[in-house]
Amino acid sequence: ICGLNTALQDVLGDKKAGAHIVLFTRGGEDTLSFTDESRIKEFVQYYQIKLSTVIVPGEREAYRTFYDSTALMSGGRTVVVQGGANQQSTGVTKYMQMVTAINSILEQSLDKRIYNHQIHWISSTVQESCGFFLVPEIDMDDEVEEEVERQVQFGIIVQDEEDHLIRSVTFTDSEGSSWGPYRRIATTFDNINIKVLNFGLKNPPPFNQGGEWRYKIEWHVPPSGQTLEAGVLISALKQPTDVRVRFWTSSDISSDIVTSQHPLTMYVGVERGMSPVLHAKVFMSVKVMMANATVISLPPVQLADNGNGDPDMLGNDGIYSRYLTAYPGPGRYVFTVSVSENGNDTVYVTGSENLTERCCGSYLDFQPEELKPIKRMSEVFELPAINLLQVPSADDEDRMPPAKIGDLRIVVNDKTSSLKASWTAPGNDYDSGYVRGYKFLFSNSISQLLNPTSDPAVLHALDRSDQAGNEVCYEFDFEYFEEEYFVAIVAVDPSNNTGKMSNIVPVFMPALVVDTAPAAQDRSVDIALGPLDNDWTMIGALCGAILLLAIFLLLGILYFLKVAKPKKPITIPVHGKDDGTDNSSCSSDSKNTSSHRLMPDITTIAGTLPTFQAPPSSLPDSTPTYWSATQLLTEHEQRALNLSYSAIHGPMETIREEYIGYPEEFSDSSHDPGITNLGFSRNNNGTPVHGVFGAGSGSRLGADGSVRSGSYRLERASEDPNPELHSGASSNLSESVISVGSNLFRNMGGTGGGVVAPSDPDLDPIRYNIETEPVRYSTAVQTTAPSTIASLRQNRPRNVSLV
Repeated sequence: ICGLNTALQDVLGDKKAGAHIVLFTRGGEDTLSFTDESRIKEFVQYYQIKLSTVIVPGEREAYRTFYDSTALMSGGRTVVVQGGANQQSTGVTKYMQMVTAINSILEQSLDKRIYNHQIHWISSTVQESCGFFLVPEIDMDDEVEEEVERQVQFGIIVQDEEDHLIRSVTFTDSEGSSWGPYRRIATTFDNINIKVLNFGLKNPPPFNQGGEWRYKIEWHVPPSGQTLEAGVLISALKQPTDVRVRFWTSSDISSDIVTSQHPLTMYVGVERGMSPVLHAKVFMSVKVMMANATVISLPPVQLADNGNGDPDMLGNDGIYSRYLTAYPGPGRYVFTVSVSENGNDTVYVTGSENLTERCCGSYLDFQPEELKPIKRMSEVFELPAINLLQVPSADDEDRMPPAKIGDLRIVVNDKTSSLKASWTAPGNDYDSGYVRGYKFLFSNSISQLLNPTSDPAVLHALDRSDQAGNEVCYEFDFEYFEEEYFVAIVAVDPSNNTGKMSNIVPVFMPALVVDTAPAAQDRSVDIALGPLDNDWTMIGALCGAILLLAIFLLLGILYFLKVAKPKKPITIPVHGKDDGTDNSSCSSDSKNTSSHRLMPDITTIAGTLPTFQAPPSSLPDSTPTYWSATQLLTEHEQRALNLSYSAIHGPMETIREEYIGYPEEFSDSSHDPGITNLGFSRNNNGTPVHGVFGAGSGSRLGADGSVRSGSYRLERASEDPNPELHSGASSNLSESVISVGSNLFRNMGGTGGGVVAPSDPDLDPIRYNIETEPVRYSTAVQTTAPSTIASLRQNRPRNVSLV
């Protein structure tokens, strides 16, 4: 705390805001009190300073995590220097670690960066040390190329700047050409124990042209048989085209806990200038500094930029990621990343300013002209550390599931009704180890696959072991036709832990189209080679089906030949048809050409009322019948005449014209009582002859003003201005006579020649329904034969009633 106060008051003075302070401390529990921690936090927050710390702990000494949290809060960084693992270390290793720690902390504010550093041992038996380094290549069109060539430095850290033991240094390029040996050593940086070579004023260093170089250092023998160490440090000016990395984890705090379901995720963004670097080899090395100050190194793991979503979200964007699945125990986890080219596949994007416009999806595509290859690249970066307070124990049950498969691809083979799937295998613990098997899930509703609470059906289960990162291809049957389905896959590890569902692929299998000719040929071969039992079963079934069809066909033929005969048409004779009826006034509607009548003909009238027979149960099929108004009236009048004027016991006769004479030709005693028509004769086959009567003799006036003649009621019409007598077939403008009926009786068989009138002469027996002797009734049908009408038109008017 005293050093911090001195820096704030004496060094910075009034320029405290925005300053960057680096503390060097042991970091032990006794270095700070809780009060000191509170004061440091107040300084950081009040003055807005950045605080970084280089911790150099003692042997097996624990350090406080307060420095990590403060550095994270202020935007600084904390680096722990552990020293050499070899017990014979003389301090060169720790010194180099401190140099590299300061370089990583002040990287953003320094104009130089360290590209490579290595430690070598010198002894009586080891008098030669070899190594390699890589100088970044610069494009020929870059303006900073000459500046880079002059600023690359090859330095050697020694224990004694006076007795450095360096004999000579030789360099060899990637093509095998050698430069050196160089024997002259400069004293420019003796104050910090770094020796550099003197290439001369006119001879620049040979490695200024860039590329991969190898060096060989020859040493003098150390005095007294000592074992000494030395370090090689290659640095150069930073350039905009240098490869740099950005590192972060899934935890945003300096001290955190991880579980099997939520492991720590590591992310590294690799960039060349401001452009993402694609298809590079990125390996992460992890060292765990335990609570007892021991250091455990984990095997390097390769990070991927595949966009499978678990954990890498977007492929081909230059961000590489992976889960950390190995946890030796709680402690400080320190990360170191190495980046190198992957043959000729490593490229960087030239037009990186529009990367955000290409989003979104799980993979970014670039045009070939947008990419430029990186020939040589080999970088090592020290990254920030994190303190894990609680981690999954190796003794616990395996609860880490396989990672999600994010690159499932399916090809539909409609010829074989199968699906060919390919994907990248996960591991048994997320993306590490070996997976045990897979399950294909499917549904015709994508929402069922997306719903985490649903249980979709298993389409196919596959048992096979694949190492994480391997490409897998598998084909299986799919017999769901003519409907779109959605297919996904999950991985299963040996502990039966199931990973997350993969990306969902829509699948549509068209109906299988079978070529009839080849299919028939194939079936014939199968029948020839197949079991006999199956053949005879198939033959028997086919024969039985053919026999049943033949029997049904024969029965149908017999039925139509023997049973189903054509029906004869029904003919109904018509008598007394008036061929002279004039139908010329009808409309253009179709005439009735059907043989059907509205009512059957009555050909005879017996002593009783005629009995009509029911029509046949079924009439022959015919077209619809159309009747005109004239035809209907003619048919109706014809039936009425047949009923009125046919003989009692004989057939109906045709209507004929008769001479009825005049009323004065008949005396009152020349006719039978009760006969209203004076021209009526018993010898005329009962055909009544209607005449016109006035209110003369033989008639009496009824109470209602009607004229009664005998027992017949004659209605009195209203007076006509022209007192001209009209016939019974004419209009009712003058007195007309109600036509009397034929010899029909209520009780057929009566002899009636007269009618008994009721006791009260004012009561009409017909109107009041009084039982009387049989009477004759008029049918009220007034029909005039065409010949009679013609005769009337030629002769003078007569008092004649025509029927």
